[in-house]
Amino acid sequence: MTKVVLIYGTGSGNTERVAIGIIEGIEAAGAEAILKKYDGEFVDLSDADAVLVGSPTYNTKPMPFINHIFDGKQGDQFDGKVGAAFGSFGRDGKAVQIITEKMKEHSMDVIDPGMAVFTRPNGEKLEMCRKFGESIVGKIKGL
Repeated sequence: MTKVVLIYGTGSGNTERVAIGIIEGIEAAGAEAILKKYDGEFVDLSDADAVLVGSPTYNTKPMPFINHIFDGKQGDQFDGKVGAAFGSFGRDGKAVQIITEKMKEHSMDVIDPGMAVFTRPNGEKLEMCRKFGESIVGKIKGL
């Protein structure tokens, strides 16, 4: 079965809501989705077909954990996988752009642009997240 791992950080819970919407789309497309709030521990990505990384934007930057997740042994696991960035923002969505660039540096097959959602995702915004999740599975399967 196709497996997608979503690693994220959140402050107010909005980025987590984006992740949940994406997961609904991934699962609707017939793939397995694993949601992991990053806590500084090593996340095994060896059997993941795709890795999504999410962060809200704070002062035009992603949360500090982003600098750590792409380094060392953890970062070595990203090479060659399908990847996409997601997050929420209040003023700008630059965190998603920064994460996307880090993914490209790790030779990921990146879906660009990622999913940047203004403020609290609900209704139509959640539906966009679901469709984004479905597109991830389509990318993995070559559709």
